[in-house]
Amino acid sequence: MKKIIAGILFVGVLAGVFLFFGIGRDEPKEEQQEEVEVDPEQSEKKDPVLEEPPEFNQEIAKNVMEQYKQLFTTIMDSAEDDGVITGFNSRTEVQAHLMKGMSESLASSLMERYIGEKEGRPYLIPTSAPVWLENDLPFQIERISDEHYKIVQEKENELIGHAVVTYHVKPRDAKWIVSQVDTKMLGLSIEQLALMIVDGLKNQDMNRIADYVYPQKGLLFSPYVYIEDEAIVFQKEEVSSLLENNSQYLWGYYDGSGDPIELTPKQYLEEILYAKPYENADEILVDDIQQRGNTINNVKEVFPQSKVVEYYLSGSEKYGGMDWASLLLVFEQDESGEWLLVAMVNDKWTI
Repeated sequence: MKKIIAGILFVGVLAGVFLFFGIGRDEPKEEQQEEVEVDPEQSEKKDPVLEEPPEFNQEIAKNVMEQYKQLFTTIMDSAEDDGVITGFNSRTEVQAHLMKGMSESLASSLMERYIGEKEGRPYLIPTSAPVWLENDLPFQIERISDEHYKIVQEKENELIGHAVVTYHVKPRDAKWIVSQVDTKMLGLSIEQLALMIVDGLKNQDMNRIADYVYPQKGLLFSPYVYIEDEAIVFQKEEVSSLLENNSQYLWGYYDGSGDPIELTPKQYLEEILYAKPYENADEILVDDIQQRGNTINNVKEVFPQSKVVEYYLSGSEKYGGMDWASLLLVFEQDESGEWLLVAMVNDKWTI
């Protein structure tokens, strides 16, 4: 099993949990009334102290990334040829081990990908391993806030292609841990970009989608192919946590009734934006705008320099084909020539 995993790269990170044990003291006997002088230094040792993590720098970044690598390789080294991980008695123990250097959500995602269970024992699933920070390659540190830094490294090889990997690092219990990992593929075709966006929508993974949003223009949403002047636009930095936003927005007005479309972002995604399985599209058209319904399509007027990828689902016989639907992904090039997402537009039969 070690031979299967070694040498294969992917993206991942490992994070941590600390166990704190209290030491009890015998209560003084009732007959002992005399005061006991307390050593200030001893008192400081027993009282909980809120400590700050060390100042984040290049050396700390390397240490954090080395820790998560070692946590995962410990699991790999414990796996026998049949994949059974002998160093741990359960998947729970494996996850607790990983959480020594990463957030719970990141540890859970790694568990789903890499750790299975056979006859009550954890085993290593033979698949590509996480991608580690390469110390011999340059990397950048981006400060988001005092409690959020990014470690960013560009990589290019035959296994993962050309990509930028971003490790999000945050403090916990006076130390830095990896909270999230993002991978942005570079040099993708329009079709490949659209496929990644659709997969992100299907899995409600807005982090992946945010990686491909045009920073200066943001991401526009329109429930119909006629884009209104008041169409909602979210900035790139808002997109990654969009589904956690519980505010209601006016996305437009329902065709026919004219009632306002007032939904949270998550409701909008589930009820309008990705209400149908566009991953199973009957047609995928690249920059071949079709006038399918009776709503005026002004996408190219709003984004004249764009390329549009349409995921089209034909209607059913039950409804005479009138339940067809399309998802249009609109891309524009930035100054470097990279195609980036600027809009997501829906199309369907209207009255």
